[in-house]
Amino acid sequence: AGGNLRYGAVPLEMLNRITVADIEQWLRPVLKESGLEISVVGDFDQQEILGLAGIYFGGQARKNFQKLEGGQIDFPSGKSLSLPVITHSEKGMVTVAWPTADFWDISRTRRLNMLASVLDDRMRKLIREELGAAYSAYAYNRPSLVDPGYGVLRSVVVVDPPQAEMVAGKLKQLGTQLTDDKITADELKRALEPTLTSIRDLVRTNRYWLQSVLVQSSRHPERLEWPRTIQSDLAAITVEEISALAAKYLQPEKAAEVVLLPAKKE
Repeated sequence: AGGNLRYGAVPLEMLNRITVADIEQWLRPVLKESGLEISVVGDFDQQEILGLAGIYFGGQARKNFQKLEGGQIDFPSGKSLSLPVITHSEKGMVTVAWPTADFWDISRTRRLNMLASVLDDRMRKLIREELGAAYSAYAYNRPSLVDPGYGVLRSVVVVDPPQAEMVAGKLKQLGTQLTDDKITADELKRALEPTLTSIRDLVRTNRYWLQSVLVQSSRHPERLEWPRTIQSDLAAITVEEISALAAKYLQPEKAAEVVLLPAKKE
C-alpha cells in the first residue's frame, strides 16, 4: 500500500510510544458522542430488544455517523521488496499482487473474487505438476471499504528460500497467462460451484445476516439489498466477464512482489 500505515503492522517503536492516556483521548469522545449502531439477529422479541436498547443506550444526544474519508493509496506497481524475518521456520513466503478496485461495486467485487479463485486453482496446478512441491498456496482479492479505487489481488506461496525468486516469476507468468488466454468454462465451474454451495449454507446462519448484512448498514444501506442478488448474480457469472477482468487487472507491469526470507537471531 505504498507504505500507508493503515495497512500492515505499525512499527514497534511507534507502538511503544502509545500511552493509555493517548488511547483514552482517542476513544472517549467517540464513545460519548458518536452514533451507535446496534444489530441483533436471531429468535427474539422485538419490543423487548427496543426496550433494553432504550434503557442502556438511550437518553443521549449523539452525532450522526460521519462518512469515512479514505485517501489515495499508491500501489507499488512493478516494484519488488525482499525482507528478512527472524523466525524458527525454515520456509519463506512469496507474494505477487496486482491492484484491483474498491468494494462498492458489488457485482464487480463478486467477479474479482471468482478471478482470484481461478488464479488459486492455476497456482495449485502449477505447484503440483511443474514444481512437484508440497507448498502452501492461495490467492484472494481484498477490496477496500474506505479508500476509493483501492483493492489488491494477492497470490501467496510458502516456499523453500532457494526457490523464492523462481516461484515469484512463475506467479507473474500465471497472471500474464490469465490476461492472454481465455479462462475455460471448466475453470469457472470449479471456482463457482463451491462458492454457490457455501453461500446457500451461509445465508441460513445468523453470522451471515449479522456480519455481512446488518453491520454498517446504517452507513451503507445498500448492504440490505445485496442479499437479494447474491445467489442469482454469482450464478450468472460468465467466462467472458472473468477473462475481461483478468485482462484489465492482471497486467504484468502492474504486479508487485514481496519475498520474506527466514533469518536467524544472532
